[in-house]
Amino acid sequence: QKTAYEILSGLVGSEMCIRDRKDAYTKDWYMSDKFQKLSDENKLKKAKEVNELTKESNENLRSTVEELAEMRRQGELTPEEARFFVAIGGKTMASYIKSAAVFLGYPTLDKAALLDMLNLPANDKFVLEHMTPAMRMSLQIYKYLLDPSPANKKEFNKELDNYNTITRDTRLLNLNWTHTLSTRSFYEITLGQFNTMEHSSVQDLLWTEYKERLDLEPINYNIDNTDQDGNIFITYGDEFYDTGFAPEWYDLSSENTRLDVDWTLHTQSGHKLKTGYEHTITKIQVLDIDEPWSGSSGFGANYDKYNAKTYFGAFYLQDRIVFQGMTLNIGFRTDYWVPGRYVENAFRDTSNIIITDEARTLFDEETYNFPWFEAPLKMKARLSPRFGISHPITNNDVLYFYYGHFSQLPTFQYVYAKINSKSQSTYQVFGNPNLNPKTTVQYELGVKHKFSEDQVLELKAYWKDMFDYETSQTIRPSNPKYAHLSFSMYFNADYARARGIEALIKSRLFKNWYIDLNFNYSIVTGKSSSPNDNLLVQAGQIREKPPGENYMSWDRPFQFFTNLSYNHPKQWGFSGRVEFKSGRRYTRSIQDTILYQNDIPYYDGPREDDRPYAYISKLVEKNIELKVFKMIKLSNHKFKMYIEIDNLLNESIPRRINPYTGEGYDLGSIFGYNLANSPNPNLDPSRFNRPRSIETGIQYNF
Repeated sequence: QKTAYEILSGLVGSEMCIRDRKDAYTKDWYMSDKFQKLSDENKLKKAKEVNELTKESNENLRSTVEELAEMRRQGELTPEEARFFVAIGGKTMASYIKSAAVFLGYPTLDKAALLDMLNLPANDKFVLEHMTPAMRMSLQIYKYLLDPSPANKKEFNKELDNYNTITRDTRLLNLNWTHTLSTRSFYEITLGQFNTMEHSSVQDLLWTEYKERLDLEPINYNIDNTDQDGNIFITYGDEFYDTGFAPEWYDLSSENTRLDVDWTLHTQSGHKLKTGYEHTITKIQVLDIDEPWSGSSGFGANYDKYNAKTYFGAFYLQDRIVFQGMTLNIGFRTDYWVPGRYVENAFRDTSNIIITDEARTLFDEETYNFPWFEAPLKMKARLSPRFGISHPITNNDVLYFYYGHFSQLPTFQYVYAKINSKSQSTYQVFGNPNLNPKTTVQYELGVKHKFSEDQVLELKAYWKDMFDYETSQTIRPSNPKYAHLSFSMYFNADYARARGIEALIKSRLFKNWYIDLNFNYSIVTGKSSSPNDNLLVQAGQIREKPPGENYMSWDRPFQFFTNLSYNHPKQWGFSGRVEFKSGRRYTRSIQDTILYQNDIPYYDGPREDDRPYAYISKLVEKNIELKVFKMIKLSNHKFKMYIEIDNLLNESIPRRINPYTGEGYDLGSIFGYNLANSPNPNLDPSRFNRPRSIETGIQYNF
């Protein structure tokens, strides 16, 4: 008969065998040229082979735990030994469920729930506020070994492997050339490429191999106290699926190649001239499938696919003039954007029902011809003037004013999504191939005062107008043949404006010690907080937006932060940042009664949808960041060791606000009756922002 130590040794040995298969152990292998050069048939064959290895690993883990559970039933495994094996084998167990490791916080358990579930003391190392899936699996195993009953066995057998593994690969390369032409002139050329590849799937399977997810248990019988007839409402599930796979499969890549050329000249008359050119080529490929087991298209209930190539860049000229203490900056920048052949082909396709004849005419009127190798490309361009002036008032005071226009490309998803689609899907929202870039017009007026060589105060007021923001709208084709169809599309129809005041103090406290203090008060209003607000209205999740401007959801009126840094002459140092800001904005619900369902109280009352985001949460958000570094030089090689800590105090910062209380959801708080038949938001693991996170590493400079 095997001992517990022999069982655990077998599990570790099995893991080492899997580790020898690098193509099964690392997801990067699937991004390699070797795999990409395989035929589709061999790719599928390799994926199935790796899937079998994964299943073998899972079976090894489960059979090992079952052997230990049987020993526990026979009284041959003590609780102390069970805990020992879970602690020692934690990394081994994590390797078998790494396909679920990106699903952070499934499910996050609070201390009270863990104490109740495991009957452990408060200082037990397993009692954590935030848990990874590996820790969750370890707890399930530990609970099962303590009490190998059928109920705990069912909990242990929950399939964490049926969630997505997300593989992300980013690569950055920059080449820089600087050439000094004279004592007053030089030019600089920068060539760079930034690539991003991301793949998400369950167990590296193709979407055609997905199994439908089902949430069948428990069956909930609820009596609605507001129903005079005493109807019983039956709901199924707890939003933890009992069988099947997560519903998402996607693969996307983005390749960005950029060229920057600029030339700077200092004239003898006091001018500093700078002119330059920027050009970026972006290739985007997307295949995104939702619920692959549904629909008749072979691509699930809803899908999007496109392969587009777009170009954008700018020409600019600026001049800085210094005259009798006054500094004048003036410049012009022309931003251009070429949507690419993918968009042009969509406009040429007369069978494309989402593009009307009027839209084709408008596209031709709003674009210019951009010279290219094969044939001219359609281009959109915008001129952005910028002007700034500063003038000394006294020897220690400077007054300045700034005015500028800025252009920002539209979100590519809102341009290319579904514009060449020929199939219906359950979620009809299309990109708009004729979207325009967003525009920001900014004004700024301020004054700087120098107390000493080591301390400067800056006060300023600013105003930003943001135009042509995307928003979704429902449209119907003008062709009577398709009058029965309707769909949503993104348009440049939203705007926002921000205005505020800011105070900034920069100071050198002691030698090598630096600090700055920043206080900001601002108000941000506009039409919509999200491009999808109109979609939420149509879905009945929010009411029709009131006319005029409203507060934006991201507006935080009061913000304060301070940065403190120290750099030691012996090449080490640290920096810290302390930040406070107003709580999240929310739309208030007024509690006028308390309803009970199954002896549980719920607030009920009207929601003030005519005043969206008019209220600010009572909870002030605070955060502390800490960074420490040490430089090491070995011969001609330089190394930098560092550690960075975010949310140093591990604050639980709410991501969602209870509209009845103005506070975050937490254990014991009463929430709205509209959530009575939904999962308890007080137990939602995503209700808080990210907990304390620590990053450490080594940089090599050569």
